Amino acid sequence: MLVELQERTPSVWARTGYLLQGMRPDAAALKSVFAPKTKVRFGSSGKALRNDEHWKVSDRLLPFDPRRMEALWDSRDLY
Repeated sequence: MLVELQERTPSVWARTGYLLQGMRPDAAALKSVFAPKTKVRFGSSGKALRNDEHWKVSDRLLPFDPRRMEALWDSRDLY
């Protein structure tokens, strides 16, 4: 994933972290890599359904909060 994101803009990194924070908190924990400098939109313009200050994402697209998604795996399974 990090290789794919290398050529992307900071806004793409921020949206990726925003989406991953529930399912893959280990990957989303790479905030130092994903850290955006300005707020980015997720979806079309207009009133946001939610604002995530951690990721600086204004979400108008998703019908759910990605923080509420369950993790897909437990990082302890790797060891």
